[in-house]
Amino acid sequence: MRPFASRLLVWVACSLSICGCSPLVTVPSNGGPPMGGPAPGVGSEPSRPPIVMKPDSPTSPLNPQPLPVTPNPTLPTNPVPAPVPVPVPTPPGPATPPPPATPTPPPVSPTPPPVTPATPPATPPATPSVPPPSDLDQAGKPWPLPPKTSQNVNATIEPIVFSPQARRSGRSRRSHSPVPLRVAMQPGTDKARNMRRAAGLPGQPPKNLELVSGVAPTPAEDLRYHGGKTIAKLSFVNLYVAGESWAAKDVDAIERALAAAMADRNLNNVMAQYFTEPISSTARNWHPLNGGYKPQVVTQGDVQYYLKFLHEQGYLKGYDLPNTVFNFMLPPGTVLTTNSGRSSADGGDPASAVVTADQEHDGDEPDSPIPEAEEGNSRDGLGGFHGSIHLGKTTLYYAVGAYSEKRADGFRNGIPVFPEAWKNIVATFYHELQEARTDPDVEDAIKAGNDPRGVNFLGWTSDRGEECGDYPLDEVRQLGTIIKEVPLTDGSGVVPVQFQYSNYVHGPEGPIASPHPPLRR
Repeated sequence: MRPFASRLLVWVACSLSICGCSPLVTVPSNGGPPMGGPAPGVGSEPSRPPIVMKPDSPTSPLNPQPLPVTPNPTLPTNPVPAPVPVPVPTPPGPATPPPPATPTPPPVSPTPPPVTPATPPATPPATPSVPPPSDLDQAGKPWPLPPKTSQNVNATIEPIVFSPQARRSGRSRRSHSPVPLRVAMQPGTDKARNMRRAAGLPGQPPKNLELVSGVAPTPAEDLRYHGGKTIAKLSFVNLYVAGESWAAKDVDAIERALAAAMADRNLNNVMAQYFTEPISSTARNWHPLNGGYKPQVVTQGDVQYYLKFLHEQGYLKGYDLPNTVFNFMLPPGTVLTTNSGRSSADGGDPASAVVTADQEHDGDEPDSPIPEAEEGNSRDGLGGFHGSIHLGKTTLYYAVGAYSEKRADGFRNGIPVFPEAWKNIVATFYHELQEARTDPDVEDAIKAGNDPRGVNFLGWTSDRGEECGDYPLDEVRQLGTIIKEVPLTDGSGVVPVQFQYSNYVHGPEGPIASPHPPLRR
């Protein structure tokens, strides 16, 4: 192996000499002659003296620095390539989440030009717009008077259904079954006498008691409870028909006086006998009913139509309807009648809505909701009346009163006792509201006809069917003895009222300091 190694070293050295490089000299580790030339006895090149290595020699192992290299100009120079960076491995650790991707917005489509719809021709609304609920009960906020129409409201009001025998029973306009009273009539007129003779309870014969006029006690006229509804916590709303026709001073006087009278403690002490709990009365804010016209005649059917219209238009929302009475106050000159149909005053001949005594005739005719004997009008002494309508499961209560006055030209309307019309109006509605709270469903009893079950709708009436305000109005000779101004309990003034019937005195009774105990039911 040694001869082969020597020859290999000689070949390498020769190769380096040919390339212009210094021969590689290697000093054997065994201390023999330096290696770099041919072995002894090999080749013809003369022998070279040995190279002695000094400690400070650049090639000394004690100073391992590279020798300077002289480039060979005969050889092409190759550029030294730039060092390639070596990636340093990252030590293991928690993974870093990638940055959130930025969403690319969708392409924006060009916006088409706005399209202007065709404007329809201006058409007046069929019904007035309803203000927001928060504005409905503002005092003096106008409500709409229904448009003129000949629609008969009775066709859309829920009827009270009775037995087939009651529905089939016919009666003469002169010989009909007794009906309870619920109207305020000027005494002494033919209409008032006819109504009183016809008064009674459904299914019972009339009791025409001839009593001496005046205020003497009449126990036979005491009121009895028949099992119907009463209203202890009463609210009422005054609605001024054709509000443009009313004087502001009259509206203000009516609002103050009627609210004070209905809430007065000493006056309510009389009415307390008909209730088993304390009673109260609240006047809600008033409203004019404006429609651009003043009706010449208003019938019972008209009032029911007005009430139905307001309910359907949403004006009665928010009211405690089972305990609220809506008062329709008619303007000066308007005639009130108890006719059940609509008045032609809303589009025809107003005279046809008023039936006078000489126009009455005999003959059997089918039943009508209101018997003929009650078909009076305010020119004959009718002051007002109260009633109710049924719309589905909702019952609405109302009262209506004429503008009671006596003019210098002889025109007389309603029950004019005071020279000031507003005082007559307050006294009339005091009468109607007291009857509405003690006998609110009297109209259902009237519609019962001959069916004796109709009496179950009644609250407090006499055996003759008169309510708490009827007998005092019928029997006194001088209305001024029961329709008068009385002082308020708080001493703030006086108010015009009509005295109501009291079982404790068997007749009309004025304000008292202590309430009567509840009557036996």
